[in-house]
Amino acid sequence: MKITGLILCLGLAAVAALAQTNQSWEVCRYPVRVFRGPAIVNLRPLFDWWAQQPLTKHADTNLVVEAGDRPLMAWARVTGTKVATMGSSWVLNAVIYNSPTERTNARIILNNPPVTEEQTYDLLRMQLSQADQQIVNLRQQYESNTNSAAKAEARALAYARTTLKLRSQGMYTYGWKAEQKRAAATNDLSQLDQLELARAQIKEQLKTIPAVNGTYHVDWFALAVGRSRQGLPIYDLGLVNPTPP
Repeated sequence: MKITGLILCLGLAAVAALAQTNQSWEVCRYPVRVFRGPAIVNLRPLFDWWAQQPLTKHADTNLVVEAGDRPLMAWARVTGTKVATMGSSWVLNAVIYNSPTERTNARIILNNPPVTEEQTYDLLRMQLSQADQQIVNLRQQYESNTNSAAKAEARALAYARTTLKLRSQGMYTYGWKAEQKRAAATNDLSQLDQLELARAQIKEQLKTIPAVNGTYHVDWFALAVGRSRQGLPIYDLGLVNPTPP
């Protein structure tokens, strides 16, 4: 499936307190799905209904009261971990939510799986790891250049206090070295600032993609197609339409 952009929309925070209490991504995203035909489905009514959950209890009767009739009954929130591939589909150990408080466990087949989102997550994780290592290396390099500059300055000062014939040459040599090391340390700090900013941006992007313990985690609304394959029920995400109706 195609997903435009790395940063997904945030909002509808009421959905967060489900399978992962520290969830930072938004499951109610990309409401427009395209199927063969072509058939276009708009999930906005379901997303709006979902945003009114969880269900509340009536103050007098203690009964659960729904926030309106649930639309698009064939669609469910599907979360889970990919355990295998079957052609272009994924096999998931899944949790199926028909409402924020109603869930069942199942092994399913997911058609049109979020391959691009998974690849984006893995790429961001790699970029974060690289940024972390570069920051460590730059900090060490900054300390080395700073120490070298201090030592060169001390040597230049020592030459300045002597009456040796080589005083001018020593002052020039070590003064120049100190200047170069100070410039290198300043450049290190500038690169560190840029890397820290890039790392912060990567972390923010990662927060918008479903993941558990550093591993990509499926969390999308999908259609129960009413068929099975090899005894596994089939769900379908459809294709994401980047142009909403």
